[in-house]
Amino acid sequence: MSAVLLIGAAAAEVPLDCAWQEGMPWCSASVQIDAPASSVNRILTNLDGLEHVFPRIATSSPLTADTIYVVLEMPFPLAPRDYVAQFTRTEVGGEVRLSWEAVVHPSAPPGVGNVRLHHTAGVWTIRPLSESRTEVLYRWNADLGGDIPSWALPRAWQMQGDEVLGRLKVAAEDAAK
Repeated sequence: MSAVLLIGAAAAEVPLDCAWQEGMPWCSASVQIDAPASSVNRILTNLDGLEHVFPRIATSSPLTADTIYVVLEMPFPLAPRDYVAQFTRTEVGGEVRLSWEAVVHPSAPPGVGNVRLHHTAGVWTIRPLSESRTEVLYRWNADLGGDIPSWALPRAWQMQGDEVLGRLKVAAEDAAK
C-alpha cells in the first residue's frame, strides 16, 4: 500500500519556484498537510529515520545531535550524492524553521564513489494553519553536483520538490490518523 501512496504523492506536481542566487540554483515549494505542525516537526527532526520517510535517502546517519551524514540514491546512470549537514531550529511568531547547511565533520565517511554536495543548504518552514492543518515551505540549494546537463535540471528540481513534499505529506497525514 505504501508504494501506491508514494506513486500518488510523487505524481502531482507542486508549484515550484527556482532562481539562481550568487551563482547557485535555489528552489522553493510548499504544501498544505492535514496534520498538526508538531507531527511535521517530529518527522523532520528525527535525523535517525529520514530514509523511512524519503525513499531516495539510502542512508541517514546522525554524527551529533544536530549533524547528519546522508547518501542519496540517484536515477541511473548518475552516481549517488552525499552530504554532511548541520541543522538549526528556530521559532519565530508561531512558525518553526529547520535550517541546514553543509559542514565538514571529522566523523563523516569519505563517501567514496559518491558526488559530495558541498553546498547543500536550505530551510523547512513549518506554519500551523489550525490545530490539524499545517503549511510547509521547503527551500533548498538545488545544486546536484556532478555533470548533469543543464537541460535536465528543471525536471530534476521538480522531481525533488514533488518527491520530498509528497512523501512528507503522506508520512505526516499517516502519523496523524
